[in-house]
Amino acid sequence: MSVEMYTQAIELLQTRIEEKPLDAEAHFLLGLCYLNTRGDAGKQFEITAKLDSDYCHKISEEYRKAGMREILVDGTAGQMLLFHAIDYQSDIKDRIYQELLDLSRQYNHIIITCYCFSHYTLGEKLARISYEASLKVNIRPEDKIGYLSDAAFMSKQYLPYLKKAVDDWKKDKSDKVIETLVRKKIYSSQYNHLGIIK
Repeated sequence: MSVEMYTQAIELLQTRIEEKPLDAEAHFLLGLCYLNTRGDAGKQFEITAKLDSDYCHKISEEYRKAGMREILVDGTAGQMLLFHAIDYQSDIKDRIYQELLDLSRQYNHIIITCYCFSHYTLGEKLARISYEASLKVNIRPEDKIGYLSDAAFMSKQYLPYLKKAVDDWKKDKSDKVIETLVRKKIYSSQYNHLGIIK
């Protein structure tokens, strides 16, 4: 649906809600329009759920779909959408974890947003996938450190591998590695005690 069509739908739904403020379906559809146009979907979905709790499953599913689309574009935004999906339907967690794991395998890259799920057992699996990606032949130093920093973030057993990769990098000092380390927040206090960056 085009932006113009969403705009028209939003206007019609706002009019409908002014006339019938207790229309749960209208609030849900307005939230859906906002979700697809980066508007304030949350408020409309909250009202929908208060008016009719049977909508919680639909709201959760819409947040899940939007989160999975967004996660490869903007990890933080995708993460928040997936959190909202779980808020409305807690038993969707396993499905989301599996889909994130499948995406990680598909792209041979750990999805940074999976950090938010790292305290679950899937974190170990994701860390392992990232570590294995770092072992590819002819991998660029910045990519190797990127994979290892993802793995180390979720499982401390990979910190020594990250430290060794950074030590190896120090021999040729690639600017791209510096960019990767900054982006992955390796300058943060959790790594300082290792002396990874001096």
